[in-house]
Amino acid sequence: SITKMRPWKQWYQRRVRGRVAHKLSNYNDDECYAKFVKELTLELCKSMVSEDIKKVSNALINVAHEKSRQEKEAKKKAQASAKKSTLNVSKKAPTSSDLLDDYHDDQYGGYYEDDLDFM
Repeated sequence: SITKMRPWKQWYQRRVRGRVAHKLSNYNDDECYAKFVKELTLELCKSMVSEDIKKVSNALINVAHEKSRQEKEAKKKAQASAKKSTLNVSKKAPTSSDLLDDYHDDQYGGYYEDDLDFM
């Protein structure tokens, strides 16, 4: 229970913080979660001095910038993979006679049609 926890040492604070964050993150997909976290943060910061509140604010801003950067990278990767996966079907596929003509052009220097007239 949270009332029994008394975080006086740094390792114990990390443990309590991890447990609370884990429990609350179960509701991450809830529509009211962001509002709850905002209001909880405001309540927790009310008794703090302004210098400490600025530290909390800067940490949140840094997290927001990092998340924004990650989302932009993910969006770019998604767009790049979407562009690569498209198939251009506007070109006419070569037929077997086209491939045979290309083969004879490569093998005999383009004189294949002239050779047919000779026979």
